[in-house]
Amino acid sequence: MQILDTKSAIVVHLEEGDEVVESLRNFARDKGLDAAYISGIGTTSKVELGFFDKEVKRYQLVEFEEDMEMVTVTGNISRFGDDYVVHLHGIFGDDEFTTYGGHVMSAEILATGEFFVFPLDARIERSPNEKFELNLFDLKK
Repeated sequence: MQILDTKSAIVVHLEEGDEVVESLRNFARDKGLDAAYISGIGTTSKVELGFFDKEVKRYQLVEFEEDMEMVTVTGNISRFGDDYVVHLHGIFGDDEFTTYGGHVMSAEILATGEFFVFPLDARIERSPNEKFELNLFDLKK
């Protein structure tokens, strides 16, 4: 992982074999980022996407074990108690130009992952939501 701090954003370059969600979580922890916006592109060798099923209150998962373009990934960093939460959604394309999108559960970088992280001057907390059994933004904290 390479990091470049600028006045308006932090550029994060993930390299071959890096797992996106865990790498960005470690980055957030190391930087002490309590809230940020994330945008990224790149290539992946393996992706697991989820779609939240409200009836069973869990994610339906699909895994792609093939080289794909990370067409776009967007999301945020927030906190759940002592934990740093990286919440990402993405669109990924295969070699036939078919795209797939959803909640990014995990993604392994093939050649490059190029992310721009825009820190916010705040702390965004998550709290358990009983209806959906998810930890959602709680802006009252």
